[in-house]
Amino acid sequence: MLKVREINDFKFIGRNSWSNVLKLSLQNYIFQTYEYLSTWWDNFGKNRHDRQLFILIVEDGSSLAAIAPLMIIRHPLLGNQPIIQFIGTDICDYMDFIIDAERYEDCLLKILEYLSRIKYLELDLRYLPDNSGVFNYFNGKKLAGALYSQIRQVDNCPYVKLENKQNGAFDKNLSRRLLTEIKRNEKKLELRGRLAFKSLINNAPSKDILAEYFNMHVRKWSVYNAKYSQFQYKCWRDFIGSLCVSLAERGWLDFSYVELNKKRIAYHFGFRYNYKFYYYMPTFDPEFAAYSPSKTLIMKMLEHSASDGLEEFDFLRGCEPYKLAWTSQMRPVFNIYCYSKPKLLRYSGILRRKAMDCFAHDIKPKLKEIIPLMNIWYSKKRNSQ
Repeated sequence: MLKVREINDFKFIGRNSWSNVLKLSLQNYIFQTYEYLSTWWDNFGKNRHDRQLFILIVEDGSSLAAIAPLMIIRHPLLGNQPIIQFIGTDICDYMDFIIDAERYEDCLLKILEYLSRIKYLELDLRYLPDNSGVFNYFNGKKLAGALYSQIRQVDNCPYVKLENKQNGAFDKNLSRRLLTEIKRNEKKLELRGRLAFKSLINNAPSKDILAEYFNMHVRKWSVYNAKYSQFQYKCWRDFIGSLCVSLAERGWLDFSYVELNKKRIAYHFGFRYNYKFYYYMPTFDPEFAAYSPSKTLIMKMLEHSASDGLEEFDFLRGCEPYKLAWTSQMRPVFNIYCYSKPKLLRYSGILRRKAMDCFAHDIKPKLKEIIPLMNIWYSKKRNSQ
């Protein structure tokens, strides 16, 4: 008999039990692993008064059949009413429930039935891929069980298929213009010295290399003034440092870089998991921007991935032009918003959510730009007095 239970601490479920269910699940992404989510929680959730773990597990007797990796957040703009989300929402590019494929429908219905009895403002399930069982269950339904739902496609994930394309044969699908540009820039760099590609998979990078990576990321974004770098904040630096250690132990880390005369000019922090390469957080030295070192690094990582037998190179969320230069294949991702309230209150919840999104994506980044300038102005004024 299937039974749902709440877990409020990762230690009560254990890494091995979590990993065993994930291996049997229809979806199996790096962002669903115990290592990734527990590290995220330790750095971004554990010490926050407005976040609470809300992991649901489904047990069939003594065996674990499903995990819903959820948390409860409370936002002051929404009156601190509870909103249920996936753990790691906004920095996880794919999310889903973790359910044994053989018992999928029964377990999913048990989880949704349990959630329909909980008092909350909104069930906010973000970044579900189009092959998700949760997405397919809600797709086309305004009312699923006791839950009113709304589905919205929010992004696409470009990807390159690598199967049966070893020894760099995948480059036949790349544009001649892109290949010519990469080769031309490589020759220009080689005229300045020795060009080398290195990749750390089973070993975490040293503190000095990580510090250089963080500083380069901050410097790049300050030069291009496109947005702030996450690595201006200690919690992000601690998160990546801890993640490097835990993923390297499992052989899931891919920390790659290009060197010119032993000086690192482009970095990439990403993952290798379940025969897939995840292109996650790249950066490069703005001094070498004219040589497009990131394109050289992507090419090397593609070749390396193909020769190691990986099946896919996933650029993850975002259709930036530099990604679309490599592929036209897309994987759509969807958000599902569910409500157990009457229709009028459901629309009220939608308006509140949009207000919160506006604050997070429009107002908050502007405040982060303005506050440092105000501090500089204030310090100058104080010194002049």
